[in-house]
Amino acid sequence: MSIMYDIIDRIFFSFLICGQATSCWHVHLNEEHYMVKDLWMSASWVSHEEDILHKIQGLKGVPELVAAWTVKIGSSDDNMHLHHDFPFHIEDVQIHHRLVMWLVATPLSNFNSIHKLLSIFIDVLNVHMTLVMQYYILHHDLSNNNIMIYPCNVLTGKTMQHRKVAASSSEEWPCDGKCSQDDGRDSHMESHHNDAVDSITEETHEQKLIQWDQERHQQIQTSTLHNGLLIDFDYVTKLDQSQPWALTAGDHTISNPPLPQLLLLMIFG
Repeated sequence: MSIMYDIIDRIFFSFLICGQATSCWHVHLNEEHYMVKDLWMSASWVSHEEDILHKIQGLKGVPELVAAWTVKIGSSDDNMHLHHDFPFHIEDVQIHHRLVMWLVATPLSNFNSIHKLLSIFIDVLNVHMTLVMQYYILHHDLSNNNIMIYPCNVLTGKTMQHRKVAASSSEEWPCDGKCSQDDGRDSHMESHHNDAVDSITEETHEQKLIQWDQERHQQIQTSTLHNGLLIDFDYVTKLDQSQPWALTAGDHTISNPPLPQLLLLMIFG
C-alpha cells in the first residue's frame, strides 16, 4: 500500500549537471511534518546513508530516519537506463532513492543574526565531535548546504555532556593572637575581600561554559537562538577503531568555495 505525502514546500534542489540531482521537500502526513530527500545514487551505495542514520538514531542534531525506499517503475527499480539510451556500458548504475526524515529544517542561508549563526555552529561542532569520538565515523562532506537550522531544541539525544566541576574551597586567612581590635576589623574586611576574590576564582572557565550553554538553550526555547542540524550522510567514512588515526589535508571533501571562506563571506559580506 502506497503512502501519499502532501508537499508543502521545496527546501533544496541541486542545479549541478553532475551529481545526485538531490532535492529536499517539506511534506506532511496525518498532521506530522517531515523532510523527504529525493536523489539518484550509485547502486552500491544506495543504503549507505540509511545504515548510518540507523546507527546514530537518537543523536541530537541529526535527522531521524522514518522511512526509505527505492522508487519503482512497474516492477523494476527506477534507474537511469530506463530514461536514457547510452551508447556505452556503464557499470555504476544510478538508482532513484528516497528517504523520509524527521525533523523539518531550513537552509543555513536563512539565518538573520550572528548570534543565531554561532549557536547553529556550536550544535554542528558538537555533533561532529560526537560522531568521531563515540561512533568512529567522519561526516566527510561539510558544506553550507549540509548545515541547516531548526528553531527549537526538540531533540534531547546523547550529545557530549559537559563535565561537572566542583568548586574549590576558599582559603582561610589566619590572624595571630597579637592582632589588635583594629587589626581584627581590617582582617575581617580583608577576609571579605579575599572571599570575593576566591568566589570569582572558583567560577572556572568550564563552569562559565556550562552556564552559557544553559542560557543558550533557554534562548533557543524562546526562539531567540536556533539549533543546528547536520544532514547528508552519503559520504560518511568509517574510522578504524583499532588503529590510531590523524586527519590530513586530503581526508575531507572541500566545498566550493571552501566552507571557512564561505562562512566569512556570509558573515561579513
